[in-house]
Amino acid sequence: MIVKNEESCLAKCLESVRGADEIVIIDTGSTDKTIEIAKKYTDKVFTDYKWNDNFAEARNHALSKCKGQWVFWIDADDRLVTPFENIRRAVATEDKAVSIKLISGNSHHYFPNLHRRRRDIYWQGAAHNYLTGLGDYETTDDIVIKRGYSPTHKKNPDRTLNILLKEVRRDPSLTRETYYLAREYWYKKDYITAVYWYKEYLKIATWKPEKADAWLMLARCLWGLQKGQEAREACMQAVFLNPSFKEALLFMARMHHDPMKTAWLKYAKMATNEDVLFIRETDMSTILPKPWNWSNEAIEYVSKKVRNSRVLEWGAGNSTRYFTELYDCEWTAIEHEKGWYDKIKAWDINANIIYADKDSQEYLKPSGLYDLIIVDGRNRVKCLQYAKSILAKNGIVVLHDAYRGKYKEGMKGYEGKYIGDDLWIGKNN
Repeated sequence: MIVKNEESCLAKCLESVRGADEIVIIDTGSTDKTIEIAKKYTDKVFTDYKWNDNFAEARNHALSKCKGQWVFWIDADDRLVTPFENIRRAVATEDKAVSIKLISGNSHHYFPNLHRRRRDIYWQGAAHNYLTGLGDYETTDDIVIKRGYSPTHKKNPDRTLNILLKEVRRDPSLTRETYYLAREYWYKKDYITAVYWYKEYLKIATWKPEKADAWLMLARCLWGLQKGQEAREACMQAVFLNPSFKEALLFMARMHHDPMKTAWLKYAKMATNEDVLFIRETDMSTILPKPWNWSNEAIEYVSKKVRNSRVLEWGAGNSTRYFTELYDCEWTAIEHEKGWYDKIKAWDINANIIYADKDSQEYLKPSGLYDLIIVDGRNRVKCLQYAKSILAKNGIVVLHDAYRGKYKEGMKGYEGKYIGDDLWIGKNN
């Protein structure tokens, strides 16, 4: 490990790797209790390295202090969240290195944090450094690091950016450094500068997974600059490079309206993320059309109730798609309008969509027992009255557009209340 002023997180990190045969720590100038904490876990704490704005140099110095046959790297604000014994099992069967899973927020990627100690394996790159000399190696999900964010970073938020900028100016042919420099500007929401550096990177890039990610991030920057057509064209380049890039397909969906939005969502469902550099979870609520004429308060309330529930909806629509795409539930929707029913069926969502005439028994008296019933179609008073008989214990009925006086007859017999201006919820008395 290389550390500096990590007293707030170092102990948790070291606790997670206590099973190691030796723990080697290079301190690059701490002024807090970092060294004191480190010495509680190891007697191999070194202070002989002078920081030189070069992470690879510092890591190689740490590497020179190691004595074991294998080396496992971890940062002070990270934690090993799988048993240390998993590391021992991995080194017993592998030759040079093992790429492990690193989770950071809503994304994850793989990196060879575990490798054999050999002279031909060492670090390169002043920032966002990497190991050279590894050759082929295996990837595992059995060893997982959960990444953190040290408060120390806030004291010098531009450190990595400045190191990368210096390196790229020194040698413009550095592809990896140029890619991460662009990403630093993306983090800062300096989209104009990020666009410049992503384009510079793409002039010299060769590695497909990284190129595909760069095209996607370039698209996100252009979208942020309200350059929609350029953003779509850039995102298409990411898809051309890797048709299994789910995040890129979902971003294409976000940048289109139906029917193209639906088409891109279908492609995204089939994507496997094979050969994707960073697998980031997309917030689908930013892509899917919101339930029509629903307030944010109403959406938030139903979102909390729909998870793992049996749901009946009178009147299918964007709400059907929105909630079933976002949450696991058993959803049945009854729609009376044939054209709208056909359109919803074409969405290929995880819901049972039933077409029935609004005055039919199939529409007015569906069978089953439901935890949540949404009344948003025709004949709402009759639907509300019948809902009492198919409502599960502790179940609720939700009426949309509840401010309309003509629906009050259907509310009788419920213990009800209003949520915002458009939603009424009822429970059986």
